[in-house]
Order: sequence, then C-alpha cells, then structure tokens
Amino acid sequence: MAGVHDVRFLALRRQKRWDEDDARVVLAEARKSPLSLAAFAERHGLVAERLYQWSRRLEPNRDPAPPSPAMFQEVVVQRRDTRVEIELRCGRVVRVDAGVDVATLRALLNAVEAC
Repeated sequence: MAGVHDVRFLALRRQKRWDEDDARVVLAEARKSPLSLAAFAERHGLVAERLYQWSRRLEPNRDPAPPSPAMFQEVVVQRRDTRVEIELRCGRVVRVDAGVDVATLRALLNAVEAC
C-alpha cells in the first residue's frame, strides 16, 4: 500500500547512525517501493549513497532491480513549435520540443527512468 510504512522506518529516517538491523528495516521499505534506491532516498529525505552502501554490505549477491518500464500517455500536439513537459514517476521533469522523434524520446525516458 503506497504511503504506509513500518513505524520503525519512520523513526529511522531522522536518525544519524544506523546499525545493521536499522539498515535492514530501511532497505526493506525501499525494496517494497517501485522507486529506485536514489528516488526512494530523495522522496524520504535520505542520502542515496547511504542506502547504496548498506545495500552492498547487506545484500552483496542481490541483482539490482530492473527499472520499471516507462508508461506513456498518448498526447495530441496541435502545433509543432511548442515544448512538451513530462513529469516522471520519480519526480524528474523532461522538457522536449513537440516535434521530437518518438523513438528517441522513448529511449531518453527509459534511460532517465532507470537512474
């Protein structure tokens, strides 16, 4: 369920130091999220590198989660000289000319969403 977190996780977000058990709680919350570790960290006011370090330490054999595919909504553009702004699930915003090649845009969005 989106927005529902372990009570311990909510307290740990503000804690300066974590032990292994603390880090496991935070990583479990991050793994329940569809977001990348970086996006999860940003959303919850955490330092992404801290999550990556604990993940490498506690989950050395874990394959990084494959990025979720970008979802597209069809847009009808009336004028070719306008700009389009696309807000991604992770919160990033991509701005392109309305006449951008669709294949190029799809590749760009997949690359940005994978970060």
